[in-house]
Amino acid sequence: MCGRSALRPRSLAVRGGAGMRKHLILAFGYLEAGLDAAAADALAAAFADPDALGPALELAAAAWRDGGPDAGRAAFRTVAAVAALPAAWAAWARHARVAAGPAEAETVLSEARERFPDDADLINQHAALLLSQRRCAAALDLLDRLDAAAARHPYVLCNRGHALLGLARPAEAEVCFDAALAVAPEMFEAVYGRAVAAQARRDDAAAEAGLRAALALRPDSNEARFRLAEVLARRLRFDDARAVLAEVLAADPENFTALYQTGVLHFLCDRYVEAIDWGRRALAVDPQRHEVYDLLGLALVGCGRAAEAAPCFADAARLTVPQAPAYASNRAFILHYDPARTAEEIFAAHRAWGERFGGAGDDPARRFANPPDPERRLRIGYVSPDFRAHSVAYFTIPLISAHDRERFEVFAYSATDKPDRVTEWIAERVDGWRDVLGQSDAAVRDAIAADRIDILVDLAGHTASNLLPVFARRAAPVQVTYIGYPDTTGVPAIDYRIVDAVTDPPGAEVWATERLVRLDRPFLAYRPVPDRPPVSAGPSASGAPFTFGSFNTALKLNDRVFDAWAEILRGVPEARLLLKAKQFAERAACDWVREAFAARGVDPQRVDTFAFMPTLGSHLEIYDRVDLALDTFPYNGTTTTCEAFSMGVPVLAVKGERHLSRVAESLLGAIGVDPVFLADDVADYVRRAIGWAGRRGELAAMRPEIHRRLVSSMLCDERGLTRDVEAAYRRMWREWCASGPRCGLGPSRFEREMAACART
Repeated sequence: MCGRSALRPRSLAVRGGAGMRKHLILAFGYLEAGLDAAAADALAAAFADPDALGPALELAAAAWRDGGPDAGRAAFRTVAAVAALPAAWAAWARHARVAAGPAEAETVLSEARERFPDDADLINQHAALLLSQRRCAAALDLLDRLDAAAARHPYVLCNRGHALLGLARPAEAEVCFDAALAVAPEMFEAVYGRAVAAQARRDDAAAEAGLRAALALRPDSNEARFRLAEVLARRLRFDDARAVLAEVLAADPENFTALYQTGVLHFLCDRYVEAIDWGRRALAVDPQRHEVYDLLGLALVGCGRAAEAAPCFADAARLTVPQAPAYASNRAFILHYDPARTAEEIFAAHRAWGERFGGAGDDPARRFANPPDPERRLRIGYVSPDFRAHSVAYFTIPLISAHDRERFEVFAYSATDKPDRVTEWIAERVDGWRDVLGQSDAAVRDAIAADRIDILVDLAGHTASNLLPVFARRAAPVQVTYIGYPDTTGVPAIDYRIVDAVTDPPGAEVWATERLVRLDRPFLAYRPVPDRPPVSAGPSASGAPFTFGSFNTALKLNDRVFDAWAEILRGVPEARLLLKAKQFAERAACDWVREAFAARGVDPQRVDTFAFMPTLGSHLEIYDRVDLALDTFPYNGTTTTCEAFSMGVPVLAVKGERHLSRVAESLLGAIGVDPVFLADDVADYVRRAIGWAGRRGELAAMRPEIHRRLVSSMLCDERGLTRDVEAAYRRMWREWCASGPRCGLGPSRFEREMAACART
C-alpha cells in the first residue's frame, strides 16, 4: 500500500532463533502489503520467544528509515499493540523524539500512559521529555504521581531535581540529587545535577568541585565543561574558563556554545573587539541564535558603537521564543545613546515593551490585603540589581539613610550579582533585606507580597538585570520608578515616576506611561566622598596646558560630541582633552577616539585616555588634571557631574529637550552656576568653552566656590530630599486608599489609550 515500508523480507538481518526470525520476516512483509491482521498474527507468534521485542523494534526503526515516517509509525504501532508492553511504547517514543521531534514523542507517550497509567518508566520518560522542553512544572506534576518505591529510583530523583532547578528551587533540588547519590554515588547525572544546584545557589566552590567530579566520570561531557566555564568566570578566573572552552574547540572548532561563551568571557573582561570577533564566529555557525545578537549588541555598545548595537538587540528580541524582555530592554535603553533617535522613536520602543511584556501575570481582579489606612506607617520596597559600588547605589544611600523610620519601614530587594561593602552597608541599614538574585519573577512577586509592601520602587528601569517583569506582575498596590533610569519604563503597572520640574517640565507627560511626580528641587541627592582629595587650582594654574575633560562613559560619545570637541580643540590649539571611562582599558576604544579626532583635523596626541583607577580616591584625583569638564549630549552625566563639583571642577553643558539631556541643567541650577555654564545650543557650548580657556585665572578661583556651593545646596540636602520623597509617597498612598483596595491605582494614560485602541 502507498506509504508503507519499502522493506523487502529477503533483505532483513534479523537476530534470534529461526522460528522467531521467520515470524518477524512474515510480519513485516504483511505490513508492507497492507495485511495488518496477518502482520499482527505473525508478530504474536514471534513474541512467543521472550527475546523477540528487541529485534521487532529494530525492524520498526528500519521501516521508518527506509519507508518513511508513515511506514515507521505503522510498524511501531503494530509492534506496540501486539507486544502490549510499556517497553515497546517507550522505545517508539524514543525513536519518534529523534526522528520526528518532541511533539510526536509526547503524543506517543500520552497514548502509552492511557494504556499503562501507573508505569513508572513511562512516567519518568514523559517527565524527561517535558524537561527537555523546559516544562518543569508539568514534569514535576508527573513525577509526583509515582509511588514511593519508584520515586526513590536514582533517575527519577535526578529528573525531579532538574524540574525543581527549572522552577528556581535549588535547595530542594539538591536534596533530590543527594538522595540519588546515596544510592548511586558515581552516577554522572546525580553528580552533575548536584553541581548545577550548587551553581544555582551561587555556591561556586561546591559547583566547581562537583563539575570537575562529573567530568572525571564522563570526560566527554561538553555540557559539564560549559557549566564549569560559567562557574570559573563568576569566580573571576577568566583564563581558566577560557582554557576549559579551548578543550572543546580543540576537538570541535565550530562548537557554537564554546564560541559563544568565549565571546562572553572577552566581554566580561571588557575586551569588546575580541567579544565581537568570537560572537561573529558563533553567528557563522548558527545565525538564528538570539543570545549571540545580544552579545554583539552589548560589545558594540562597549565600543561606543550604539547605532550599530540597536539592530542587534532588535534581532535578539525577534529570534527569542518566547521573546525575552531583557533583549527588548537592551534595545530600548541603547536608543538613548544614539543622537539620531527622536523622542518619538524612543518612546515607541518603551511603549512596545509595555505592550509585549507589561501585562505578564498581572491579574486585574487581584486584591491586596494591605490595610487602606492613609496615615499609617508604610512599607517601602526598593528594587535594584545595583546595590553595590555603583552610581545608582550612591544616590540611593542618602535616601535610605534619611528615611523617617517611625513613618516608613524600608525593605530592599537585591538582584546584585557582585555584592561588596556597599551591599553590606545597605543590607545592615534597611528593615528587611531580600536577596532575590536568580529567583523567578513570580517568586520575587510572592516575596514582596509576603512582606506586605505598600509602595514598590524600581531603581533600574531598562538597565542591565532589571526586574521590570516583577513590576509588570503588579507586586504591590502602588508602584514607582525612580533614580536609576532616564526615561519612562513603558510598564502599565508602574503608576508613578519621580522627577523634578527641570528634568521633566510641563509637557513631558507625552513621553511617559507613568504619572510624573515633580519635586520642587533636584530629583536626587549626592553624598560627597568624605575622604576625597583636596580641591586644587587645576592644571593650567601651575603652567600646564589648559585641559578639557570628560569622565562620562564612552557610550555617551558620538559624532556630534566629537564634532563639538574637535572644534573646541581647534579653537584652543595648545589645549588638551582628558577622557576617562572604563572602556579605555581596551586599546580599540582608545584608537576609536583618537581616529575620530584625527578625522576632524585634531592631533590625536592631544587626547589622553584613562580607564578604571584602583580606588575611588585615585579616581577623584584625576579631576585635578582638568580645568573645565565638558558634559556629553544628548545624554548628560549625573554622577560624573556631581563628582566634578565635589572636586571644584566646573562643568559646561548644553540645554536639552528630554530628561536625559536636562539633568545637567537641573544639577547646574541646583548650585547656581547655570547662567555661566549652561549653553543654549551646541554653537554656544563651543563658544563658551573656547572663551573659558582664555579666562584661566577666573576658572581657578571658582573651584573652591563650586565645591562650597555643592555642599551647601539642595543636592547635598539628604534629609530635605527624603522628606519630599516621603511626602510624595504619602500622597500616592492616600490616593490608593481613596480608590479602594484593589490591584492598583486604576488605568494609567497608557492603559486608557490601549483600551481605546481596542474599541476602534
